[in-house]
Amino acid sequence: MPAFSIRSILSVFITTLCLYASTFTTAGAHEYKVDELRIIHPWSRATFKGARVAAGYMTIINHGKQADRLLGVSSELSDKTEIHLMEMKDGLMKMRPMPEGVEIAPGAEISFKPGSYHIMFMNIARPLEQGKNFKGRLIFEKAGTVEVDFAIDSAAAKTPSHGHDDMPEHQH
Repeated sequence: MPAFSIRSILSVFITTLCLYASTFTTAGAHEYKVDELRIIHPWSRATFKGARVAAGYMTIINHGKQADRLLGVSSELSDKTEIHLMEMKDGLMKMRPMPEGVEIAPGAEISFKPGSYHIMFMNIARPLEQGKNFKGRLIFEKAGTVEVDFAIDSAAAKTPSHGHDDMPEHQH
């Protein structure tokens, strides 16, 4: 049986405690408006040293009378991005790129979230650190390019620590 020092046990305990506590920090919600589109709280998860990919999430609401399409995304963080969709198919979770982008119909809300639509940032230049953010650009067919900041949440986050559902002005 391996011998563990008090120091190594204490180190693991403190690391675990810090990770647990970090899931309760909050980042401020932020949103962007261009034409009739609202982009609500772009966010990502913190990554570990050596990670080569990260995912981005947000909600897009189309308050207009015409559809628009998110065609692509770019960022200061990575040299390649793709819009993806994860979905259950034949009892398996499958992920596929969406090369034609994602349409946002009039009056529709599209949620980019874990297990659904998301942005893949590939070949990331550095680890993502919780509490910081990085710049990105969303490219829409009609609305054009929108500069956004992706807030970086905890590595364990399943939803942003402060999302649009908390905002009183959130209306569909």
